[in-house]
Amino acid sequence: MSIVAAFDKVLFFNPASKYSVLRMKTADIMIPQEARTPYRYADHLIRFVAVGYDLPQTSAVSFEFEGVWAKNANYGCQLQVERWSEIVPPTLEGIRGYLSSGLLKGIGEKTAEAIVQRFGLNSLEVIEKHPERLLEIRGITEEKLEDIKNGYAESKVMRDLMTILAPFKQISTHCGFAGVGARCAGKKNGIAPVSSTPGQEIVKTVCSCHCERNLQSSFAFIRAAQRSKKPIEQ
Repeated sequence: MSIVAAFDKVLFFNPASKYSVLRMKTADIMIPQEARTPYRYADHLIRFVAVGYDLPQTSAVSFEFEGVWAKNANYGCQLQVERWSEIVPPTLEGIRGYLSSGLLKGIGEKTAEAIVQRFGLNSLEVIEKHPERLLEIRGITEEKLEDIKNGYAESKVMRDLMTILAPFKQISTHCGFAGVGARCAGKKNGIAPVSSTPGQEIVKTVCSCHCERNLQSSFAFIRAAQRSKKPIEQ
């Protein structure tokens, strides 16, 4: 299931685990009726709830979400996001808006403007493939360049983690799309499914009552597995 939507409102966000519950808006009439919010809005767009990790909280650009619809007894039908990507218009204004959106840490409005002025439509390619060229811009020091590179890498890691965790349905299996103050719906100390895919055996996460807190340690284990490409015993 692929949906193009824009950010509308944060319903819940855990800074530690980056678990997110967002209200999104879209013109896609394929949104299930039971997933739509019952209210009418001036823009006539459909609202729905998306849940996942490190979901984008900016209205600067639109996004394409891939995931599955799942029903929860407490919160209704929600989109469980497995992966997402920005839809950046191939224009100077579109690229400037994306860079200044806050999605890439280390780049604010002034830096975004300077990057677009210097590299134009090639700005994103420079950041991804030739970040050292950012030093050509006055005001970007070696230290700031590291911040930008680290911010870009962190964003990519979180999306990779979403992709890795998606097959295990950890949110729905253990937390039932946990809302504010929710406790684990699975049994205490239950073991999440283990992937047979090389490099993913590490997702053998013990889930105690505070799932959001413990998923943060899961991320650390998965990062280690990605670096070593070997299973890590918990």
